Amino acid sequence: SVDVTVTAAPSAPVAANPSPICENDATPVLTAAGTSIQWYDDAALTNLVFSGSPYTPLPAQVDNTTSGTYLLYATQTVAGCESPATLVSVVVNPELIASAGADRTICDGETTILGGAPTATGGSGTYTYSWSPVGNLDDATIANPTFTSAGPGGPTTYTVTVTDPNGCTDNASVDVTVTAAPSAPVAANP
Repeated sequence: SVDVTVTAAPSAPVAANPSPICENDATPVLTAAGTSIQWYDDAALTNLVFSGSPYTPLPAQVDNTTSGTYLLYATQTVAGCESPATLVSVVVNPELIASAGADRTICDGETTILGGAPTATGGSGTYTYSWSPVGNLDDATIANPTFTSAGPGGPTTYTVTVTDPNGCTDNASVDVTVTAAPSAPVAANP
């Protein structure tokens, strides 16, 4: 006679999707609760990439320089039996790039428009803008505010911070210098 023992299949480990990141952010650390955690990068569970938890995926599994959704699968092994997989998604959002434009020198009494053309690229959705300092700007919450001089000085550095709906941010700076307006020439009557 032969005794056969059937062990119940273990349940899938508990693992959560990490918060989305932006391109070039640090790759998130993944965790799974269970026994003898195994990480795979294919749904067929044929390509084991790491054993244990926590796990920081390598660029071959999660490329933090390229936007997209990267899938990993966690299993646990109990009494020699491997569980079904828990799917873990890592979302990498597109990089946001801010441009404050070129440095400017203007004469006292003149105005100039700050920001790039455009002030933001990349990312996704509608951007929000925040310029600092706000002095001499007509609206510090738009892409291209108008700077109005209030006397000679500078350079003064203005920094714009751009944010997209995914929480990706970037900032850029521009220097504005205001020179004194030249005095009127003195001419003698003949």
